[in-house]
Amino acid sequence: MSEVKGSMVGTAGWFALILLVVSLTALAPIPSNSQALTAEHGIITVPQLDGNRRFSLEGDWLLKQPGEEEHLQKVPSVAWKQGSGTYSLTLLWEGGPTQFEFFTNNVGTSYELWLNESLVGSSGRYSPVAEQSRPSAKPLIHEFVLLPGSNVLQVKISNFVHPRAGLWEKVYIAPKPLATYSYQRRAAVDLFMFGQLFLFALLQLSLAVFSTKKSSHVWFALGTLLVALGNIMRNNIAIYTLLPNLDYLLFKRAQIITYYLAAGFFVYAFHKRFPSTTVILLARIFFWGCITMTVVSLFLPYEVIYPLAIGFFPIMFLFLMYRVWVQLGTYRSSLLHRSKVSAILQIIADILLAYGMSHDFVGILLARYDVQMIPYMTYLYVALYTVVLARDYILADKQTEEAKNQIILTAAHQKQQLANDLHDGVAQMLHALDFMTEGLLQSNHIDMKILQTIRNTSKDATKQLKHVIDDLNPIRFGSTSLESALHTMADRMQTSYGIETLCSTKGESLNFDVLLTQNLYYVYSEAVKNALSHAKPTYVSMVLKVTDVAILGSIENDGVDGATSITINQGHGVSIMRYRIELLGGIFDIARKNSHTLIVKFQIPRRKRDD
Repeated sequence: MSEVKGSMVGTAGWFALILLVVSLTALAPIPSNSQALTAEHGIITVPQLDGNRRFSLEGDWLLKQPGEEEHLQKVPSVAWKQGSGTYSLTLLWEGGPTQFEFFTNNVGTSYELWLNESLVGSSGRYSPVAEQSRPSAKPLIHEFVLLPGSNVLQVKISNFVHPRAGLWEKVYIAPKPLATYSYQRRAAVDLFMFGQLFLFALLQLSLAVFSTKKSSHVWFALGTLLVALGNIMRNNIAIYTLLPNLDYLLFKRAQIITYYLAAGFFVYAFHKRFPSTTVILLARIFFWGCITMTVVSLFLPYEVIYPLAIGFFPIMFLFLMYRVWVQLGTYRSSLLHRSKVSAILQIIADILLAYGMSHDFVGILLARYDVQMIPYMTYLYVALYTVVLARDYILADKQTEEAKNQIILTAAHQKQQLANDLHDGVAQMLHALDFMTEGLLQSNHIDMKILQTIRNTSKDATKQLKHVIDDLNPIRFGSTSLESALHTMADRMQTSYGIETLCSTKGESLNFDVLLTQNLYYVYSEAVKNALSHAKPTYVSMVLKVTDVAILGSIENDGVDGATSITINQGHGVSIMRYRIELLGGIFDIARKNSHTLIVKFQIPRRKRDD
């Protein structure tokens, strides 16, 4: 028991360290290749150009709103209310007339850019009247000439659809054409990731055609397609290079919907891998919650769905960190190399996406609108999980062929063993019966002692024959269920080998179809035989639990040497067991409970109520 507690403490320690690192890195701002210029009382001195450099305009600008006196406002800023206003900033420039570019992501706003009382450009339709204002999220780069001395830059903002009004994105100026090049490079990266994600989705759909775990590949592919769409709606909003006239509110609703659906599809794709039926059920509820939020987002006002979308960040973060906890436990306890590698890749993927979620959530809370990390982290998340699924498919295919060949060899060996058992056991007993019966007939009198021997021998022969029949056909439908067959196996093992064997079956229905029943029985039989062949147990425990969402099973024995290392390559029994479980769409693992206790465990999703 102390070893189990030690393992839990070790897993909890690693989890706490990962959680701390994710939290600290989420607080750190993303380094920028621009030079920050801080305004003091609405004045900034633009330095002489010493190479290609962008300048981010921050600090205190002058803000004039209708019905209020002009006051200083930190930019980028959030006014926390809808409306309109004019941000003013004086740029001091000592050089000659120089062409500059102005760039900001004006999410939720429309604006007009003025320099020295001359209109430079606009985005959307600016108006202090709500009915006449029309926002846009399309990135625009405006050109202007910075003159020697003082230059008054004004940004007239109107925002009547976004609940957080103001100029709250990064504001840049740069010598022409540096801002244009910078945006084009970033948009190209977003479009490149879009293409890669699209190919990842096609790969998963292709694997679904041939895989036994079709649902995981299909749901993951759908989630990947939605991530691809969602990513080009964030950061540099590269979707406007494809749809330049996209309506703002339609764009924002589509962005939130892709966010909900992708999260739901990813959780649903892997919900069957959770170790607890309760968590599997919660994952299904989470999935339907995402579907519900998607439908709600089609009808509710944007002012309502925006805070709901932000509140979704911590929920998804909790799911991801729970996944990290589960995979840490799998990595520390699993004895199968394949499971360890998959666990490592999944831990890294979940940590990266959890970081993206927490970073952007913290940025929103702190009104710190630097680069959003979710697009990049979701790309890495999909890439790593694509490797995991493709790797599992390739290894499963290879091991399937090996298992099929081994099953053929095992069947031949079992026939030979059966012939030996029939010859050495039943046939010799029947021969003895014939010999004793012939003796009685020749003596022409009844010998009660010989008759008793004939009776006992007949019983032994019948018993031996029954064992052979049980090995050949343990499940006889209509007369024998999986539950009774497992209890019979436990009784036979305890009687034959003197090893305490426990069998526990729980569930509302244990009446499965032929394929499922026979494969489950042979998994238990193989695990018990392995325990007898490779260990020296004092007890063996078989557990089968059936719920509405999954079939869970385990075979535990305490006869393993603490120094023993078991892998998939040690013997063919493990590969055959894995093959049988994965044939049913389940997951299989071998883990240590402590230094002397080994657990073979599996989990199979319920296909339907009656299976």
